[in-house]
Amino acid sequence: MTQPKRPCGVCRTPVPGGNCPKHPRSKGGYRPGRPSVVAGTYGRRWQRVRLVVLTAAGWRCGYCHASAGTADHVIPVPRGGTHALSNLVAACHGCNTSKGERTLAEWCATGLAPGPAHTLLAARRRAGLPS
Repeated sequence: MTQPKRPCGVCRTPVPGGNCPKHPRSKGGYRPGRPSVVAGTYGRRWQRVRLVVLTAAGWRCGYCHASAGTADHVIPVPRGGTHALSNLVAACHGCNTSKGERTLAEWCATGLAPGPAHTLLAARRRAGLPS
């Protein structure tokens, strides 16, 4: 009995069972005992820092003033930012996702940032903080 042809998950070429010889699937699969990436990266220390940032901001997003639940790096860590409190801003999920790995200045320049984010950018520049 032959397997039905299904598209490869990468190149979309129809192959038996969807298992493309050019793009083999990982053998690992789901591993319930493995810690998540978030748990490994954002441990207890980060959770404490996050709570400090959110409490100081009154649980309001520094970019749009909506209810905040995350802390965002103004200068992203992969771009040379640090975990210092001066580089962190309370952010709602929408703003944090929209900003992504851009700096605050780059995000404001794209036109995707809400109005209060431009005010925050100007205030940070006046204060000599990273933006």
